[in-house]
Amino acid sequence: MTPWSTAEPRGILGQTLHSSDRIRRPQGVRMTPGHRWGVSLAAAATTIALVAGSAATANAAPPTVPAIDLPAGNSGDSSFIFEYGAPSPPSRLLTIGSDTTRILFDPPFGPAGPEMFCKLVASDGTTIAERLWEDDWWSTDHGLDVPAGAISDDGALYTASCVTQMESRSEARWTLVGDAGAPAELTLNHSAEKATRITERDPLDGCCAPDDIAIAPGERIRIRGSAGIWFPLGSAVRLEARIEGSSGGTVPAEQVSATSDGSVLGLTIPSGIAAAPGDRLRVFVESTSTVSGGATSADQVLTRLWNHSFVVAEKQATTTALTLDRRYALTSRTAVNARVVVTDPAGGQVDGTVTLIVDGRSGPATTVVGTGSASAVLRLPALSRGPHTVVAVFGGSERLLGSTSPTRQVRILL
Repeated sequence: MTPWSTAEPRGILGQTLHSSDRIRRPQGVRMTPGHRWGVSLAAAATTIALVAGSAATANAAPPTVPAIDLPAGNSGDSSFIFEYGAPSPPSRLLTIGSDTTRILFDPPFGPAGPEMFCKLVASDGTTIAERLWEDDWWSTDHGLDVPAGAISDDGALYTASCVTQMESRSEARWTLVGDAGAPAELTLNHSAEKATRITERDPLDGCCAPDDIAIAPGERIRIRGSAGIWFPLGSAVRLEARIEGSSGGTVPAEQVSATSDGSVLGLTIPSGIAAAPGDRLRVFVESTSTVSGGATSADQVLTRLWNHSFVVAEKQATTTALTLDRRYALTSRTAVNARVVVTDPAGGQVDGTVTLIVDGRSGPATTVVGTGSASAVLRLPALSRGPHTVVAVFGGSERLLGSTSPTRQVRILL
C-alpha cells in the first residue's frame, strides 16, 4: 500500500494570512422556526494580503477542519486592461501637443463584435474627442481627429483609451503628457517598452457544483482547483470574500485563507450572520495577484473571481470517534486498521463521507450510512519507522455538521 497524496499543501501564504489566529470548527446551532442569527448584513468584505509561496508556519486550509468542498471550476471569458505610458522614466514617456491633430489607434485587440469605441480625455475627465467605429470602418481607418487648441504643451496629463466588449471586455489606456515636441500624427499601439500594467479579470465557472447548497452559519467552505488556479507562484496576493444576503446586504467572510500553491481557498460563514433557515446566500470571492514589473516590463495583475449560491439550513451537530487496532506495529508491512464512528446525538440518519488524515495527508473519502450512527473500518497506508498521527474527519451533509475526531498515534518500530 502506497502513501496517500497530500490533499492540501501544508503551509500558508504569508506572514498574516488568516483573519483570526486559528480556524475554528463549526459547532451545532439549533434554531426554532423564524430564528435569525445576530450579525447584520452590511456592505463589507474580508480582505487578506499575502505573498504566494512565502515561508509557511501553519496550514492555510487544514484538512482536519470539516468543510464543504467545492470546485473552483475553469477559467475563461477574461477581461483585459492594457495600460501604457508614464511621466517617468523617460523610456515610458508618451507625448501629445498643440500641433497634434490626429491619433491613430492600434490596440492589442480588434473589435469584439461590431464596435470599437475610443476617446481622448483631459486630466479633469473632460472629453476632448471620441469616436465609435463599426467593424467594417475599423478595418480601414483607426484615426481620431483632435480639435485645434484642445491640447496644451505645459506638461498636463491626458488619457487616450479604446474599449470593446461582448461577453468579455478589452480596454487599452495610454497616459499622455502635453509637450511641444509631440508629433502632428500620434500613433498609440501595443508597446512592451511603454506598457506599465496589464490587468486580467478572469471569472471561474465553478464547474459542476449544484446551486443552493445547504449551509449552516459557522461552516467552512473550501474551493479547490489545480495549482495556481487562484494565483501564480511568486505574486503578491490580496484575497477578498463576502457573503450577500437575499436582501442585498453583505457581510465579510471569516478566516479567509489559501494554500501556498494557489490550489485551495478557504473561508468561513460567520456564526452570527443575520439569516434564517431557507434564506439564500451568495458567496463572492476575489483573488487579486500582482507580479511586479520593472523599468522595461509591465506589472502583471490577475484577478480570479468565483461566486456560488447557498441556502441557510439548520444542521445537527455530530461527533466522530476514532480507534486504532494497535498503537505499535513491528514494520511498515504490519497492517494498522482504524475504526471510525460518526454519531448523530439526535438519533437521525447519518450519511456522508469520512476521511483519515495521517501526518497531515488525506486518504480517500469513504461513504458511511446508518441510523443514529455510522461506522467504517479503514486501513492506514504503509508507514515509515517512527510515530505517526491519525485523525478522522466527517465531512457533514445537508442536515449534519461535520466533525473531527481526537488525534490518535501509532508508532512503527522497525
